[in-house]
Amino acid sequence: MNDISTNRNQIGVAGLHTCQHQPCSCERATRTNQFLQLLNRLAVASTATDYEEQISATIATICADETLVLPLRLFLPNEFDELKHTIDTIAQQYLKQASKSVQHLIPLRSLADGNCLFNSVVSLVPDSGVSAVELRVRTIIELVKNRTYYDNQFSHLVGPFNEAIRRTCNNNNFSELYEVVALGNALRCEVQSVYPYIDYRGEMDKMNAVYKPLDISAPNNGRLIIFWTNSEDEVTTKNRPGSGGVWSPNHFVPLIRPCETPESPQKTTIKNNKVTSVRSPEFSPPPNIRKRKTSFSLVEASLSDLETNDVRRKRQERTTANEQKRKDRLIADRLRKRNSRENESEEQRQRRLATDRLSKRTAREKESEDQQQLRLATDRLSKRNARENESEDQQQLRLATDRLSKRNARENESEDQQQLRLATDRLSKRNARENESEDQQQLRLATDRLSKRNARENENEDQQQIRLAIDRLSKRNARENESQDQQQLRLTSDRLSKSTARENESENQRRLRLSDQQKRSARKKLCRSQQRGRLLTSGQHQSDAIRSVDRQGSRRKSTEVINLQREQKLLEKEQQGLLNQYVWPTTIPTQLKNHCLQDFSNQMSMSVLRQSTCIVCNIRTFANTMKVHALKDILNVDKLSSPTDFMNIISEAQQVAQEEIDEHSNTFSLSNTVFYKKGYNIAEKTGNICQQCYSALSKDKIPMFSVANKMWIGDVPLELQQLTIAEEKL
Repeated sequence: MNDISTNRNQIGVAGLHTCQHQPCSCERATRTNQFLQLLNRLAVASTATDYEEQISATIATICADETLVLPLRLFLPNEFDELKHTIDTIAQQYLKQASKSVQHLIPLRSLADGNCLFNSVVSLVPDSGVSAVELRVRTIIELVKNRTYYDNQFSHLVGPFNEAIRRTCNNNNFSELYEVVALGNALRCEVQSVYPYIDYRGEMDKMNAVYKPLDISAPNNGRLIIFWTNSEDEVTTKNRPGSGGVWSPNHFVPLIRPCETPESPQKTTIKNNKVTSVRSPEFSPPPNIRKRKTSFSLVEASLSDLETNDVRRKRQERTTANEQKRKDRLIADRLRKRNSRENESEEQRQRRLATDRLSKRTAREKESEDQQQLRLATDRLSKRNARENESEDQQQLRLATDRLSKRNARENESEDQQQLRLATDRLSKRNARENESEDQQQLRLATDRLSKRNARENENEDQQQIRLAIDRLSKRNARENESQDQQQLRLTSDRLSKSTARENESENQRRLRLSDQQKRSARKKLCRSQQRGRLLTSGQHQSDAIRSVDRQGSRRKSTEVINLQREQKLLEKEQQGLLNQYVWPTTIPTQLKNHCLQDFSNQMSMSVLRQSTCIVCNIRTFANTMKVHALKDILNVDKLSSPTDFMNIISEAQQVAQEEIDEHSNTFSLSNTVFYKKGYNIAEKTGNICQQCYSALSKDKIPMFSVANKMWIGDVPLELQQLTIAEEKL
């Protein structure tokens, strides 16, 4: 295949020679036709019964030709170019509803023909010679190579992976999050997904995220920003038939930074700067002594202005020259210091560091407020630049050094310094939380949970007791100072977290929780009985001092009456407190609304609603309730053996090997055991077993609706196999 050359964007591996002329139309058309033929082969493979194996085999054939799958090396532009790019006005309106961090970017127009995701790259680099068909083929190759990663990361959000790969193999089909992330890996660049905040979507944090390439060893080619939009305005989209009044995207466009044009230089002149004399009747001199300004004085003033402008121009020239000399001097000083540091000994290094610390401390004591702010801003900028360019080892070394320095500083600080440090930390954390985005918040919470989990795993018994005591104290103080809305929100969150934990707990965790509840109930009952005993004892001592020998019966009655009165007063006090706290109508907390929407989205996702067929009883139920087993690993498989007389009746069920399943029959048999074909996965050689059949086999019983229990009605006729759900119910 001929090499395709570009002016700056070229197709090839890193290290190849970069040509300087644009690809001719013949070369571009030839390459596009080659990838179009490959895409047609993938489309044919996606229509087969075992389409996953056919697609994998086609991809293996394509990857065998190294000239076709050379890595792309595209240089993504940084700024908007009026000569190459066109603004998408509809996407520009949608961008106002996206995150504020991207609202300053410009959406570019891309061709809306179903390949809009790949046309976004073409519209971003129109002179690269790459086509949308080639990018689609490379995306399919990336999806097949890293199938496990994409399946684990996104299948619970956008549906099964096999359906997505089948859809992608067909040209002019709309793409999803699978293809967006895979396109970034194919281009070896970071891809940022931007989704507008129009209607609620449970996976909004995943739709607005930055995905880095999986291959970190390859050079990074920049960042590609993809915006989810629609080819029509929001009102038209929501009013379309079948939309249900909900907005949904159907188009992709790239986002790019606006071009920063430098300000035009301005020249100062004195042509129109005339001095105007304002006369005031109150302070004007008499007419006989008024003096007029001669033309000579005007010429002298003009000459003085010209001299002033000339002096100003020369000063600016000197300032520019001095600035250039200053930059050259600073570069030479940095080079000289770097060379001296490389050759210095350990003692010289310690002496130099001590001198630098002393000089910096002296300078900080004498600096003003503005100088301090400028120094802190410069330090933050230099640290940020250093962190972006550091390697993994340098990052670990920096973090270890920071932890050690902070630990040493905390050990030597006084009480006032400690209080000041804690107050400063709280203030900085509060400011950072107010300005952080949704992705940054999720990352911070995940990091906090991980650090707390690691700390709990490594703490000893005393540290655990101290931590629990501090947590109880902080929670008690927080409850005493919380308002009514905060209390309701806390109770709702507690109930929600407890119900979620109970739904996800295992059998052992459930037994442990119930045993703990029984122990707490027993301790509470013991405390109540001890309190009653102390009350009875105190009542007996009081009555012994004032009553006679026959006081025993009356004492019990009086104690019971006192206890009943005390309990009645407590109940009345609690009821009055509840009535005082209750305000009608109460508003529903926003967190509860978000949880309900999230729970509804999770329960209505494709991963939850997907159904599968049982290989034993041919029942169709939800896939997440099925047990997946290989045929040889099924528990008590001998219970599925069909009776001899019944096997003679099933004459159409062919007794063939596991690898030779008949395509025209709904069942197949293996070792005198009949299985249903719909519940068998040919690629993985596994079968789905429903909960009822699995429970029966685990108890060494024959499943109720299995063929072994003579529950077989024969193959379903072809006319009844394609019935809809409503037709099946009839």
